[in-house]
Amino acid sequence: MKNILFAILLTAAICSPVSACPMCKSASEDAAKIDPNAALQPTAYAASIAFMLLVPAGIFSTLGYGLYRMAKAEAAAIKKQDENHG
Repeated sequence: MKNILFAILLTAAICSPVSACPMCKSASEDAAKIDPNAALQPTAYAASIAFMLLVPAGIFSTLGYGLYRMAKAEAAAIKKQDENHG
């Protein structure tokens, strides 16, 4: 556990701040010159990216958990069947 915590802290200390891709950055800067409310665009980009990452993760996690429970129930049923016949 200490090694994992150390690795996370070391990674956070070494990594530099991440900036948007050049096209997104220039688009948001140009939009901010035209419309003062365009400053909210980076927040919208971040929210859409988070949504695109979380939906597949949620689907695959749910599928994996369902398969795990199904395998566990099948193993219990096989064990019970072996006990009844043995």
